[in-house]
Amino acid sequence: MNKNSFFYIQSILLFIIVCFFNTTNAQTRSRAPGALPPSTPKAVFADGSFENGMDKWSFWQNSPKLGSYAITDHKPHSGKKCIKLTINNVASEIWHVQLQQRNFQIKKNVIYRLSYWARGENNAGTLEVVFVKGSPPWSYYSGFKSRVTDKWEKYEMLFTAPLTTTDIQLAFQCAHHKGDYFIDDISFVAEDTMSLEEMPKNWYQNAEKRIDQIRKGDFCIKAVDKNGNPCKGPISVKLLKHSFDWGTCLAFLGGDHEKKYKETALKHFNCGVFENALKWEEFEREEGKPAFADVDRYIKWSEKNNFPIRGHTLVWGTENYGFDRHWARLKNDSMFTESIKSRITRDLKRYKGKIAEYDVWNEPVHEPSIFNRLGNDILDSAFVWANRADPDAKLYINEYSIISGTDAKPYRDLVEKLMKKNIPLHGIGIQGHFSTRIDPLDIGAKLSYMAQTGLPLKITEFDMDVNALGLSEKEMASEYAKMMRTAFSHPAVTGFLFWGFWDNRHWRPGAGLYDKDFKPKAAADSVYNLIHKVWTTSDTLEPDSTGKIEFRGFFGEYAFTVKDSPKSQKTVKVNFSENSKKEKVLNFQ
Repeated sequence: MNKNSFFYIQSILLFIIVCFFNTTNAQTRSRAPGALPPSTPKAVFADGSFENGMDKWSFWQNSPKLGSYAITDHKPHSGKKCIKLTINNVASEIWHVQLQQRNFQIKKNVIYRLSYWARGENNAGTLEVVFVKGSPPWSYYSGFKSRVTDKWEKYEMLFTAPLTTTDIQLAFQCAHHKGDYFIDDISFVAEDTMSLEEMPKNWYQNAEKRIDQIRKGDFCIKAVDKNGNPCKGPISVKLLKHSFDWGTCLAFLGGDHEKKYKETALKHFNCGVFENALKWEEFEREEGKPAFADVDRYIKWSEKNNFPIRGHTLVWGTENYGFDRHWARLKNDSMFTESIKSRITRDLKRYKGKIAEYDVWNEPVHEPSIFNRLGNDILDSAFVWANRADPDAKLYINEYSIISGTDAKPYRDLVEKLMKKNIPLHGIGIQGHFSTRIDPLDIGAKLSYMAQTGLPLKITEFDMDVNALGLSEKEMASEYAKMMRTAFSHPAVTGFLFWGFWDNRHWRPGAGLYDKDFKPKAAADSVYNLIHKVWTTSDTLEPDSTGKIEFRGFFGEYAFTVKDSPKSQKTVKVNFSENSKKEKVLNFQ
């Protein structure tokens, strides 16, 4: 080939390449706004095909002889190898046997897609995959559970990185069921970026200003006597109860401290939530024998003390605590579905007017076992059945790892799917079981992200892993107050409930406001001080000649007291809500 021929061919090839790239760019530009251009995602961690053995993977078990692992050529999904995890003895916690990979890099607010293929033999059951902090304390970030079958199936989850770090661990864990678990073709790739609102750096410092704007109103009362004449003399104004829900979970277990337990709940809070009494598996341990008497005693106490209790929870897909062996789950699928419908319908009709708010479904993102059996539509049906049984009840969904972890996106996606189908969903429950210190800017951004649905938010379960974080009592009080201030200053949040207040009845050691001997910790004082001293309204005002007084106060129930003689006084109670009239006439008869 002569030189001229070579350059001619080279020019033709260059022309073809330029045309190809121009065409590709034109196609990219022509896509609808917001669409992601196709790309080959870059893997960010070690090989997940196991063709080269364990590579950077490792096997861990909490105690010897729980299980073992092997790189095997027994029916791999692709290639020649896969990994087999064998569980010989069931453990109390699913994480007691793990396939781990640590110290790969993640970047803050980047959304990663984890995909993997799995199957089981010899009655293998639940396989869970989690992302946690790679060193103590092992802070939970995100997770996904699946029930493996005897056929290879592909599973996927999205993980949003909470920070830029290499201190991260991915773990497959399966110690709840004996059997052989086969995993192959694990892929972990960057896919998108989380669109969280960037909070101003002084957002938390301005919390009290926002609280004054969103939790208070300007009110006026006209005080008159029985003849309609203006009242004279000073009028005391006192907030009795916030419109905002400040609450705790309740467990009435009896014993020497029961009276003190109930008195303390009433002292600090204005509402509650069942901890376990209404969970189906606890409430109806035998078919047809629901523990109405047990729940009724909570209701009776609630009504006596004007202390409403939320209904937690109608359905929960967890397989822990032996719930996977509940009588309803041992039925075939159609009968299981009918049992769920009957439970919801029966109990909402019974407690109509007595329980005003329910967690219809608890942890639908993280506990999919019922969906794996009955399909995702059972979630829709549960809300529809609940709404039919009690149209006045407020129906919530409830989930963890939203503000304390990284699962806000899949949770919001699920909520928006329900909303698009006009499912009767009235509010979003957001648990807050923190294993990290409180970061107001991060929490505020995630609350705003969830608030974009337009539904009210409620912090339904708050506590911190105090012992693992090594918090002193003073630090614990500061962190609890920080979380309360963060939530109370966010306009979308309508309530805040602690998941317990006494160490003797708390699932997390040391997380209660009171120790085992009922001695108050510093946090008990800080919680009480905020709710009942800082965020309260109490004053004595002089009415004008028409009997009017004006004041700015928190939304809630008030007591107005006038003295009609040195030895006699009269009190009138009235509610001021965000939507109520700003001026009210009070008749002191």
